[in-house]
Formats: sequence, structure tokens, C-alpha cells
Amino acid sequence: MKQDAARIRRPAGLPAAVFLPVLLCLLSGCDAERRITEQRVLETLETLREATLQQNSDTVADLLSPEFTARVVVPSRNRPEVMVMGRGDYVRHLRLTFRTSRPLSLDRTKTTVEIAGDGKSARATYTLNQTDTVNNRLEERSTQNTVILELESGRLRIKSVHQVDL
Repeated sequence: MKQDAARIRRPAGLPAAVFLPVLLCLLSGCDAERRITEQRVLETLETLREATLQQNSDTVADLLSPEFTARVVVPSRNRPEVMVMGRGDYVRHLRLTFRTSRPLSLDRTKTTVEIAGDGKSARATYTLNQTDTVNNRLEERSTQNTVILELESGRLRIKSVHQVDL
């Protein structure tokens, strides 16, 4: 690293106060914060899981992009029922759900993560096996989930969720 720094010269006219912090940032790998990694995606999904188990809708809301959309497909007798919600409606729905149900377990399986070539967005697909108490009754269900994540000002945020009950 010292050898690389020694070969780099400050461009004429660029103040040292600007050049040195940029140089140090580039040499130390600060660009990593501007790219999505599989590790960051999995950490975000784990934070989402933990917040749901703790019924912490504020933490869930903080993970969601302002442009967040959720599409939930629930099987029905005649045809599947599809609910589409924006961020505000989704958080309200989550808060109402937490009043009548208590998640007991959320197990994510078959997780795959695909990161876009520019490192600015990612798609995570997984099966979620969930056990809840709903109005004092035990319920189990599985869903197939596709989550789109994007970097927003260096923060990884959930842009959309597509969930299909299995």
C-alpha cells in the first residue's frame, strides 16, 4: 500500500485537503460501502427476521425504501388473491397483524442471492417457514419470497417484496 501511495501524485490545482482523504479512502477500500455484497444482503434479511420475531415494526419500517412495494399472493378457492401495498400501508398492516398474531418461528431456507453487475441492487429468493399464534390458535405456513434490495445513500434498503403462499 505504501508503494502504491508513493507512486500516486496529487493533480495540479487539487488541494491536498481534498486529495488526501480521497486517496486514503480509495486505498483502504471505502468503495465497499457503495457495493452490495451477499453478506450485507444476508445480514439485512436476518435483521428483518429478528425484527419480525420481536414484533418491532419500527425496525422493519427502517429497512424499507421510501418507494417500497409489497405484493402478496394468497391462494383462494377460485383464483389467487393479490394484495399490493406501498410502504405506509405495509407498515400499518404489519402493526395490525402484530396485534392479533405472535410469530413463534421464522426459518429461511433455500436462500439464493443475485447481485447486479453494478453492485447497486440485489435479488434474494427464499422459502420462509413460519409458525404463529393467531387469535390464540397455532398456525403454520410457508411462503416463497423474492426481495429486491438497493443501495440508497450507502444504506441497503428493501425496495420490494413479492410473497406467494405455498
